[in-house]
Amino acid sequence: MAKEARMRLIEIEKDVKSASLALKSAFLEDPLIRAFFPDDEVYETKVHLFFEKQVEMMGALGMTYVVENSDGEVKCAALWEPAQSPVWLYFYIFKFIAFLFWNFGFATARRLSKIFFDMEAQRHKRAPNAYHLAILGTSSDFQGRGAGSKALAPMLNRADAEKIPCYLESSNPKNVPFYERHGFKIICQLYPLQQWPEYEKNNEKGPVVTLMYRQVPSSTN
Repeated sequence: MAKEARMRLIEIEKDVKSASLALKSAFLEDPLIRAFFPDDEVYETKVHLFFEKQVEMMGALGMTYVVENSDGEVKCAALWEPAQSPVWLYFYIFKFIAFLFWNFGFATARRLSKIFFDMEAQRHKRAPNAYHLAILGTSSDFQGRGAGSKALAPMLNRADAEKIPCYLESSNPKNVPFYERHGFKIICQLYPLQQWPEYEKNNEKGPVVTLMYRQVPSSTN
């Protein structure tokens, strides 16, 4: 009998490759990600490296949970970070930015760096004491099986037990109802690429980013 899908804490050396491939598949049709990586060949051959570095960086915090299939291959990953990141994480962040410039060129790296710091500023303004769901994604061939809910469960349960709120940025409007079912509420919608020339000249806003917040559940006592 085949084993059921299993949720567990990530093992970085073992899981980084399959987790990054799962995320690449998950974000294939994500409006924001594809705005940065519109070329299909670049997406297919290089974007897994973009996710690989983030899995390594966030996984080191000990808050990343994955769901694996019956063959032990990661098909879903939820990357979290604490409200206040440890100092050593900034070393990884600067390494990640250098990686972006080296692998994706100046223009793309500059744009990615800007949106990263813009979103960080929003997070620290709106949810300074919340656990941050940085990335959640399920491989397209594994969607619809509850993997995302399984991957979220450990940190949502921990947040409830510790009475800590949660925060995320959804880059795909299709995913907002999923997060709402898990207790997140919309607090703001932003259009961070609106000033890109390709959008501005056509009077377009570009992809929307939905900021969402999950309150600490009220006591039932």
